[in-house]
Amino acid sequence: MEDPWGEPCDSGRACLSEKALRSRLLNATEAVLPMMNEKQIRARLESALNDALSNHLPVSVSRLARALRMTPRNLHKITKKHYNLNPHRLIENWKLEKAARILVDFPALEIEDVAVKSGYRSVYTFYRSFRQRIRMTPSAWRTETGRMTVEELSSKLTSVLWMP
Repeated sequence: MEDPWGEPCDSGRACLSEKALRSRLLNATEAVLPMMNEKQIRARLESALNDALSNHLPVSVSRLARALRMTPRNLHKITKKHYNLNPHRLIENWKLEKAARILVDFPALEIEDVAVKSGYRSVYTFYRSFRQRIRMTPSAWRTETGRMTVEELSSKLTSVLWMP
């Protein structure tokens, strides 16, 4: 008989069930997280999100949790604590912020291409999300923010996406 790592179990050592293994891993993850400071946690989250979006991979809570080597439950705890958002909203805000910046930085880029580059599979979903959260169409955003400085743009995005 083998344990989950493929190690043989002898009569003196009991094999861990998959459920017991998950439980131990969860407890180990929860023990490590409090040792990390907020800056380290944010850096890990931001790096994982940037990596996924840079490679045009679909971003989901489970994928993000796997990339961070934690459970979706722990990811939810962390995003609630550090961003006051659930993981779905965090991912959505991250994608919208990326899209908003691309719209300004690359004015000749088609809206459909912006949607793909910011992690959306559907242009319709992108338009709907953009209009709901930013309260204007992507084209209107591009026109309104095109002459803003980087600081003004960051301030506007923060007030629209990251403030309650």
